Amino acid sequence: MQTVWHQQGHNRIYYIQQQAEQLLLYNPFQDSIILVQDAFSYRRIYANLHGYALRAYIFDSVYSALYGDGEKQQVLRVTGPDANVGEIVAKKLNLTLNYVWPDDEFFGGLMPDGNYSGGVGRAHRHELDVIFAGFFIKDYLTARIQFSAAVYMDDLCLYVQKAQRIPQSIVPLFAVRPDVWLCFLLVGIICAFIWMCLRALNLCLRIERIQEQQQANRKDMHYLSTAWRIFIDTWVVWVRVNIVQYPPYNSERIFLASICLVSVIFGALLESSLATAYIRPLYYRDPNTLAELDESQLPIYIKHPAFKDDLFYGHDSEVYRRLDAKMMLVGEGEDRLINMVSRLGKFAGVTRSASLELSDRRYIQTHKVHKIPECPKTYHIGYVLPKPSAYLEGINAILQQILAGGLLDFWIDEMKERAKMNIFQYPEYLAELNASRWKVFTLKDVQLAFYALAIGCALAAVVWLLELWLK
Repeated sequence: MQTVWHQQGHNRIYYIQQQAEQLLLYNPFQDSIILVQDAFSYRRIYANLHGYALRAYIFDSVYSALYGDGEKQQVLRVTGPDANVGEIVAKKLNLTLNYVWPDDEFFGGLMPDGNYSGGVGRAHRHELDVIFAGFFIKDYLTARIQFSAAVYMDDLCLYVQKAQRIPQSIVPLFAVRPDVWLCFLLVGIICAFIWMCLRALNLCLRIERIQEQQQANRKDMHYLSTAWRIFIDTWVVWVRVNIVQYPPYNSERIFLASICLVSVIFGALLESSLATAYIRPLYYRDPNTLAELDESQLPIYIKHPAFKDDLFYGHDSEVYRRLDAKMMLVGEGEDRLINMVSRLGKFAGVTRSASLELSDRRYIQTHKVHKIPECPKTYHIGYVLPKPSAYLEGINAILQQILAGGLLDFWIDEMKERAKMNIFQYPEYLAELNASRWKVFTLKDVQLAFYALAIGCALAAVVWLLELWLK
């Protein structure tokens, strides 16, 4: 019985004594023989492991962190929701978790030489009993590992360097959405057309002019010059500037007053958008879909070989096929991949959505990295055990109780809140926060106004010279 347990790693083997007409089971945790009395005899063995030492595996991941002595390769402490789950499982099943030092390839996978690396490799070779770190429930190209019950879900997303900030000299042009600018232009043209129609009706119906305007408007009777004058006056009023001469009809003056009211609304909208643009910096457009990422021709770097297996592979979409061809596996050294993306910006990266909400939150808050909202994959996540494993049923029973009680969701929410509070310890975020609260205006902020004034003066000089030459 001991030989079978140590060689095959499981104990669900019933030994039959034909003469005594009874079944026997081996209890490896007490090194004793158990007589099978009912259907629950095997389950009772694994309800209490009597302090048995399990070879556990954990590493720095989204919901787990490891602290230890790197020189001695000794684990001193583990934290995070995944570590909390491991502690509860150890307490309920009365076992001891002996955490082994992780490999450089944390998750691991199938390598080109046919071997397996990381946690997948250790579980494949039965070098450990359980991995309390979240793995995507997917095919790792080996039949010698198995997953626990799914504990949570997560998206696999892509991120790129945040687009550059719009220069302050042209911020007013981007402060308002294009549809608002288009509406502003269209309403101005429509108002000029309506005013021309009113003038035509007044002339056709021979409406009496206002007394003080009769003599002043008697000389200006040419239709084209009148239409041009109305068009100019409409835009003068539309941009909230006083006109020199009011129209000679009451109906047109009432219409002019309505234009003034509407221009106030548009002006308030433009001014508020402009003020917001100076308080909150504007950036050029970021890629928000996978098609836009494909058009950018950026290569996609991945740090785990498991990402390449089916992130884009197997889809009929041409965009997915082109993106799959751009993926490259790179080693992550001292400088993390997301840090390289934020500084260099010549490639895109792949990571879990929860990672951008927790450990890498500062890159999003300080506008260094942009997460593409369209995520190509959503996975269920569970823990890994070698196959076969005698502990799967007992661990799953504890996991179901933890999930039903909402403990794992509570720990994850608590970790997210802690990540929000810890963001204040990063100097770059504090600098960004202070810049968004207080803004000292300088000449650089009003460059566009001086440009407009210079261009206007130049055009006025050209027109004056033309009038001088022609007349």
